[in-house]
Amino acid sequence: MQVAVAQGQTNKGTLLVGGNVDFSSVAAAGNGDGKSLFVFSPTIGYFIIDKLAMGANIDWTVLSTSVRSNNVTYTDAVGGFAIGPFARYYFSEGNIRPYANLNMGFGGASSTSSGLGSSSTSSTHSIFNVGAGLGAAFMLSDHASIDAQLKYSLQSQHYTGSSTDYSVVTGLFGLSVGLHAYLYK
Repeated sequence: MQVAVAQGQTNKGTLLVGGNVDFSSVAAAGNGDGKSLFVFSPTIGYFIIDKLAMGANIDWTVLSTSVRSNNVTYTDAVGGFAIGPFARYYFSEGNIRPYANLNMGFGGASSTSSGLGSSSTSSTHSIFNVGAGLGAAFMLSDHASIDAQLKYSLQSQHYTGSSTDYSVVTGLFGLSVGLHAYLYK
């Protein structure tokens, strides 16, 4: 029996290219209130030293909120875009590589709200998000991995308008799954 261990992927000078899909959801017991967060994050990074990659990620975010009060359901759907840095540190070599990941992003979003009377409202706003996770890269070959991580995401949305100026902060735990390629000489 032979066991192959993939090496070299997390060495200084390697390019990391890939992306993650995140999903988080929370529901309040009994009243139907809930939030769901879906994020698609393509990434490109560079290993600046062995086991530490830094780079940029782009987050396409959809946040859905539902609140029920006095037999009326209020819904808010937010679609956003943010770009920012990430850092990922791999703790070991081998076919399964545990890692810690940090990311943040700055951007904008638009939202549509309904349930207040018979009309819906739309607005645009700025967003800031930050995430931290612990996961593992499951090496498929010398150049590819499937990644899974448990992640905490915090998103702040700042609304401004002629009669409004307020912020909403949402924090959720969730699962992130991704596919990454390791490009090295």
